[in-house]
Amino acid sequence: MNTSRNPFVRFPEILFSTFLFVITGMIWQSTKVSIDSDPMSLLESDKRHLETYERISSFLNNDTALVISIESDQIFTSTGLDHIRKISDAITSQDGLVDVKSLTHSYKPVRKGLAFKMVPFVPNAKLTEKQIASIREFSVTHPLVRNIMVSRDGKITLITATYKRDLRTS
Repeated sequence: MNTSRNPFVRFPEILFSTFLFVITGMIWQSTKVSIDSDPMSLLESDKRHLETYERISSFLNNDTALVISIESDQIFTSTGLDHIRKISDAITSQDGLVDVKSLTHSYKPVRKGLAFKMVPFVPNAKLTEKQIASIREFSVTHPLVRNIMVSRDGKITLITATYKRDLRTS
């Protein structure tokens, strides 16, 4: 005679039936779930982000933007800047490319008399430690570079490539 007070032992058929009913309901409900990666469906709930997305899309004119984030403590070293240059150079050789922006492939205006001359952020020559420190200081303090192309702490940089072609693989 079974005198256990445990309901799992006393009524196993009822509990197992309840378990099957709940699991069946969960499986049935999961068939109704769909995942949509369309940015418009994700942004419809937030008007500010939707407006920003639409503004950026209007600038791109149906171009495709590819953003590569590089995180390293060695960005502002000769080796780090050489790696960024090699990655940017490799991107420039691709078909359909419109523009590449990176530390090594961007320019800043420098005043020369009454005119401005566009000079690269990072010169293509061998750099001294003082020059690298100057580039780092400019990158983390200038408002058009800091938090846009380089993080505030100088450990993350972005390479942005714009293409005239569709990069989707699906």
